[in-house]
Order: sequence, then structure tokens, then C-alpha cells
Amino acid sequence: MQFLEKLRDEQKFADLDSLTEQIRRDAAAARDYFLTAEAQKRQRKREGKQLMDSDDLDRLSKEVIGAAIEVHRVLGPGLLESAYEESLAWEPR
Repeated sequence: MQFLEKLRDEQKFADLDSLTEQIRRDAAAARDYFLTAEAQKRQRKREGKQLMDSDDLDRLSKEVIGAAIEVHRVLGPGLLESAYEESLAWEPR
């Protein structure tokens, strides 16, 4: 996995609902990033192959959100976002 762009700075969430809503906004921002004209140009340059179609992107978004919710459920509220991020890196494995 390679990170292409940072979406936002780290923040702390008071509860699961706040975290879930932010994850939805982050997923939408990531989706927008990949669907921009610049990203589409990069995709076309890769031998005409599209990196990810809309259905694959939706499926991946749901998996990431589900993993993030599971990590937060196990760790509980009140930690810095970096703790959840570190744990999320292990969740899909």
C-alpha cells in the first residue's frame, strides 16, 4: 500500500458516532480524489487500464469503514486517532 495524499490532520473523537461520520467524510474525500480529472489522466496513462471502477471503490470503502468501526469497538473511545490508525493497519490482515 502506498499513501498518495494526506486527507486531514489527526483528531480525537468523543464517541463512535463521531468517528463513523468522519470516516464517511474521509471515504468520500478519498473517492473524490480518485475520481478527479487528474487521477483519470493517470489511469489512462497506465496502458488504458482503469485502476478501480466505481463498484470496486464502493466495496473497498465499505471494507475500510467496517474495519475502522471494529477497531474502535475493540479499543473503545477516547484514544488519539494515531492509536486507531496503527490498529487499523493490522485489522484487514
